[in-house]
Amino acid sequence: MSKDEWFSLNEASRSIGKSKGYFSTTRTRHPEYFQNIELKQVGDTIIISQEGIDEVLKHIKKEGDRLRILPLKVVYKAKKQGFCFYPQAIIIP
Repeated sequence: MSKDEWFSLNEASRSIGKSKGYFSTTRTRHPEYFQNIELKQVGDTIIISQEGIDEVLKHIKKEGDRLRILPLKVVYKAKKQGFCFYPQAIIIP
């Protein structure tokens, strides 16, 4: 892809392997990611250049840390099964 190509936000989202509303939602929730990016409006469609896509992706945080998500899944699964506690007998001499 050349740097002179322009894409609609839907096409840009699909080109990076996300759902079609990814860039639109990101623009709504985090307008600071798009402050220095050149966007053009053609009719009702907003278009972004390949350079703009690359810049936005630099600002977006990673989706999740695998090491942090894994313990949460384990804890969640443990809670689903439930725990059963038995009282211990205390022997007093």
